[in-house]
Amino acid sequence: DFQEGLLLAVDDPAKAIESLWAAMADPGLAGRANALRIRLQAAEPHAEIYRLVVTGRALGGLGEWDLASLAFHRAVMLDGEYAEAWALLGEARQQLGDNGWPELEKARTLDKDSVVVRALLALYWRRQGNTALAMEALSSVAEDEPQQAFWQLELGNTAAQMNKPVAAIGFYKKAVQIEPTSPVYWRALAVFSTSMGLQIRETGLPAARQLVILAPRSADSYDVLGWSLYWLEDWYGAERALLHALEIDPCHPQAN
Repeated sequence: DFQEGLLLAVDDPAKAIESLWAAMADPGLAGRANALRIRLQAAEPHAEIYRLVVTGRALGGLGEWDLASLAFHRAVMLDGEYAEAWALLGEARQQLGDNGWPELEKARTLDKDSVVVRALLALYWRRQGNTALAMEALSSVAEDEPQQAFWQLELGNTAAQMNKPVAAIGFYKKAVQIEPTSPVYWRALAVFSTSMGLQIRETGLPAARQLVILAPRSADSYDVLGWSLYWLEDWYGAERALLHALEIDPCHPQAN
């Protein structure tokens, strides 16, 4: 049912939603199926081009980049002047191992001021190793959308790639300040602090504990906590956290 829902998402969203409802009976697929169903239902009443872009983004979020690429391609065929659809198509093609630059360049010529276009160009430049250009673009996006924690996360990732750990941890801290209830940003802060051996006691461990509070049923949360405690030489605490991770998911590779 889940695979059927994925395959129908671009061409027949109504039938896709039916299949995704059925797929939600499987606990292992319920989260992904429900996330896609919600996006498809929200987009269904809108114009076809908007529906395709929303569908493509939802599929990309699930890692289904071949189907996402199809949705974005359909969108630019409907409207060749839709800059964001071109930029998203470029991102999808990069995720599939292609270059993606022609589509991103097309998007930039259509609307160089679009937040989506600038952000995806920044990700492209970072992958190409041009971190200075990526940082410049992401900084401008973050200035335009100061309440979006995602841009702070990407600034942190870029600073980390530039070997600027103090700047990076500052961006991760800002992300959790903007969205304090999202486990995604607390995890990024905890993992970076611990992996770099930077402010583990003051920042990494409290972030890992907050992650456990926000995502208590995630083996990954307890793995991150155990890792932080391990580097602080709290062997007993680390063991307890890692064993708890394995109770949730006995096959969790990092915890093992």
